[in-house]
Amino acid sequence: MVLLVVGSALPGQETELSTQNKRARKLYVQAEQFAHQRNLEMAIESLNKALTIDQNFVEGWLLLAEIRQDEHHYPEALSAFQHAFSIDSMRYPHMYFSMGKLAFDMGNYPLAVKYYRNYIHFNSLDSLENEMVLSGLKSAQLALNLMQHPFMIEIHNMGNDINTADDEFVNFLSADDRMMVITRKIRRDSVLEGDVEFAEGFYQSHFADSVWTKLQAMNLPWIDGNNAGGMSMSADGRSMLFTGCYWPNGNGSCDIYYSNRIGRNWENPVAFNDRINTPGWESQPVISSDGRTIYFTSKRAGGKGGADIWRTNYIPEKGWSIPVNLGDSINTAGDEMAPFIHGDDQTLYFSSNGHPGLGGYDLFYARKDKADRWSNARNMGVPINSKADEVNLFVNLKGTHGWISSNREKGFGGMDIWDFPIPEMLKPQPVILLAGIVVDSLTSKPLQAQVEIVTLPAATEIRQLQSDSITGEFLVVLNPKNSYIFNIYKKGYLFYSEQVSQTDVQLKENLDKVYALRPVKSGEKMNLYNVFFNFNSDKLLPASTPELDRLITLLNDNPSVRVQITGHTDSIGSGDFNRTLSQKRATSVMNYLVGKGVNSGRLITAGLGDTQPIASNSAESGRALNRRTEITIK
Repeated sequence: MVLLVVGSALPGQETELSTQNKRARKLYVQAEQFAHQRNLEMAIESLNKALTIDQNFVEGWLLLAEIRQDEHHYPEALSAFQHAFSIDSMRYPHMYFSMGKLAFDMGNYPLAVKYYRNYIHFNSLDSLENEMVLSGLKSAQLALNLMQHPFMIEIHNMGNDINTADDEFVNFLSADDRMMVITRKIRRDSVLEGDVEFAEGFYQSHFADSVWTKLQAMNLPWIDGNNAGGMSMSADGRSMLFTGCYWPNGNGSCDIYYSNRIGRNWENPVAFNDRINTPGWESQPVISSDGRTIYFTSKRAGGKGGADIWRTNYIPEKGWSIPVNLGDSINTAGDEMAPFIHGDDQTLYFSSNGHPGLGGYDLFYARKDKADRWSNARNMGVPINSKADEVNLFVNLKGTHGWISSNREKGFGGMDIWDFPIPEMLKPQPVILLAGIVVDSLTSKPLQAQVEIVTLPAATEIRQLQSDSITGEFLVVLNPKNSYIFNIYKKGYLFYSEQVSQTDVQLKENLDKVYALRPVKSGEKMNLYNVFFNFNSDKLLPASTPELDRLITLLNDNPSVRVQITGHTDSIGSGDFNRTLSQKRATSVMNYLVGKGVNSGRLITAGLGDTQPIASNSAESGRALNRRTEITIK
């Protein structure tokens, strides 16, 4: 309880009280004693009696206002302040500041601006007080501007199949927006280290028949008896990061753990190393879509104050790097919480009570430039933010829809989950979803295979992952501004390859696409879609290297296999020219393989020119398909 207005103005002598009535003075002193004992009901009873005796007792109204404010009974508090103000507006100038803060907490931003300005106008403030008042005025002005320029969207409570009187926090939605994971926080009756304990657990809901199903607890036996929250998942839903507090093997009060999913089962969790987990407090981790960066919240030394957002990068053969603070554009002297990095790896959303907002915690966003620098945080505006607390956010991979946790009005109590369409200016950058299921072409049995993505044209950035060993599923998020080589490989099978570019964005939204790998056997053919030559030339381009190296792996894994390399062209040019060019290109591929150690006796070449088209030559799209290099198992 603050008691700033009266306490800062009164040294405690009775002669300075505005009432001359001894009974009212005595009741006021009683009310002060009750207030300091936290017996607020008796304090209010004493004040009401005093104010019945003398309705112009300024200090009585002020103390009543501060008690009501402390109880979060804001309308009653403001009414009491205004009553005192109407009696003597100059006796306690600090009333202006208190009324400004109270009006702000109520969401009455015009009134807050008025009182803050009056306080600055009528008082000579020291530097610290001036900074505090100017900060309040800046927040009120920003909030007023946001209220006057809301986004034309509606936010919906997700209903009682998701929300309860307890706290619900949104954690993850699958790439198809049909599976949601949340954390539910339930108050316990026990107390630990002087604080009320809470039980947190993870729950799932599925979108079926146009509605979300009732939440069901996730089957995670290793959480039983342990407190776990602040969870997120990798873009493909196969890795889970979460916060474990007071776990037996913990490094501090709360630490960060991870677990991987194989099939439908989650493995026992593992704590991150002591670069990430300190003896302090670490929480709310989230991993970038490429798996190379983790953002999390920590109160470790070296921050800007309170809880800050930090990041650590994965360095091959060295592990996770020493975390780095995201800096002044993101972190403040307040608390920055619940970081969420979208699949574009450029747009960061988070919650803060340190940046100017509408009150409590608001949601903010920032974007990363090519130099890895973050823009200044920007408030996500109304109606996404409110005078209540908005504490975390999830934006789907398509960037079209968001889910937040908020204790705003008209909820079920505590933190509820609300959903809404993302306004255009708040959307992340578009992404490509490359996903599917790898199976055996003969048996349809799911396969664990290696998936490789190479960025074009330089072919220097390579990402590798594996499809799930039980389901064969994989998912990777790509930047549509780039083109990529994409292949799938498993020993004993011909590899699958294709090129992915901006024009394929829509094609890659089918998350159930099946990639059927064919076993290596005589007569099987496959196209090397990612072998490239200069125009009208047999000179291999550097971007061909990943595909040809994959072919070498295939040959090394199957030492008894011989292959024919066949070159094909489109119909542009004479037949003789095309046959000669296709033969030279097949020979170039053979020479590359031989140069890498493949026995030349296992290789034969052929050049068929334009004699075996697989598409019409009347359009460039068809001609591009006809210009190909093909191998046949012998």
